[in-house]
Amino acid sequence: MTKITATDCVRDGFSPAIQYTPGENELWAPAGKDERTVILVRNDSGTDCGVTVEAGDGLRKSIGPFHGKVANGQEVAMVLDSMRFKKLEGEQKGGFVLRLCDGENPESPFSGTAAGVKFAVVRT
Repeated sequence: MTKITATDCVRDGFSPAIQYTPGENELWAPAGKDERTVILVRNDSGTDCGVTVEAGDGLRKSIGPFHGKVANGQEVAMVLDSMRFKKLEGEQKGGFVLRLCDGENPESPFSGTAAGVKFAVVRT
């Protein structure tokens, strides 16, 4: 599982440049405090892709996972609800688990080049 590099931003000052991590089939994104984590997804893979965020083990886990489509050439931002998506126990504790998949069907694998989908985490 690939760990996405996080950029910690500071208030009233300059922060380091955002670093993007090439995609893999499964990724782990470090969570911040509450809803202060933004995950950026840039799709330059040549085809549309899907991103599924697994449900965590917090109070809102029963809502289930999130699946969204990122069109080729598009960049999107996700602000994730920690109580729904953050893993609080186990091997992935303290983060979010994301999977690349088909844009229309989260159960189907991504057919494009995973490394063409880039991820970044911004925490405030």
